[in-house]
Amino acid sequence: MNRTSITSRPRRWRRPVPCPICGNRDIRFRKFGLTFNPFTLHVVQVWAAYCAEHCCGTWLYTSHADLKEAIRLWNRRASDHTNVKEH
Repeated sequence: MNRTSITSRPRRWRRPVPCPICGNRDIRFRKFGLTFNPFTLHVVQVWAAYCAEHCCGTWLYTSHADLKEAIRLWNRRASDHTNVKEH
């Protein structure tokens, strides 16, 4: 039995969007470990997303230890953020 998926267009790997504060495109992710969320009673993965050259960054909390999920969360947060350079 062949386990390959039959799709017309497979999902593309998404790169991180630039930092909304400084505009740097080199975003790095570091896994810091697990923590307990007392509100949802689940264990969550803690990530640090930061610019390579500047002091901009944020903490990300995901339900899995998957880098793709951390990048998706960063892209969602950075896209919703009002850009400081535009104002």
